[in-house]
Amino acid sequence: MMAALNLDRRGYRPLYRTGTLCPGCGKGHWIVGRQSAECVRCATALPLAPVEIEPAVPPHRPAWADRP
Repeated sequence: MMAALNLDRRGYRPLYRTGTLCPGCGKGHWIVGRQSAECVRCATALPLAPVEIEPAVPPHRPAWADRP
């Protein structure tokens, strides 16, 4: 069971990211769910890659006095 938990020794593990081509058929059309994405053409399923969350930055708006 310890070998399954060692992520360094798992080897190649494809993950779905935006723009990923299917490793099964080479197409790029996906049905994306909450935990995985499935290729529309050949039904290959890939787990979603972790997303790095960035803090939201409000857009810069000039003060009323600076607006034209």
